[in-house]
Amino acid sequence: MAALRSWLSRGVASVFRYRQCVPVVANFKKLRFSELIRPWHKTVAVGFGVTLCAIPIAQKSEPHSLSNDALMKRAVSLVTDSTSTFLSQTTYALIEAITEYTKAVYTLISLYRQYTSLLGKMNSQEEDQVWQVIIGARVEVSKGY
Repeated sequence: MAALRSWLSRGVASVFRYRQCVPVVANFKKLRFSELIRPWHKTVAVGFGVTLCAIPIAQKSEPHSLSNDALMKRAVSLVTDSTSTFLSQTTYALIEAITEYTKAVYTLISLYRQYTSLLGKMNSQEEDQVWQVIIGARVEVSKGY
């Protein structure tokens, strides 16, 4: 890291030492874009150095962020957030289960209504087939819930 800083400081110093490389510093009236980009390696070094200076390397620890109250507030916030997520997912699963159960119950009700409407019109074999369908629907309802 120290080598990088010394390299950048030498590059910046050389740019300001030779004012013909930076026409903005040398002469404000003769500003041309072609003269700005002529020493491209020095321009890149300065841009890279400015970029590195803008990036924070180490985070300063703030004493109030490690206090007991701040840590408790953070913990409470995390617990509240996780509890909210858990309740949302549980509610969604419950709604999904109730929806599926309701569909199964309505299917059973529909089968019973069809059976009662066809009660006198079927022979024994057709009646057994209808009962097999009803029993299968009951098994599906009781198996899933």
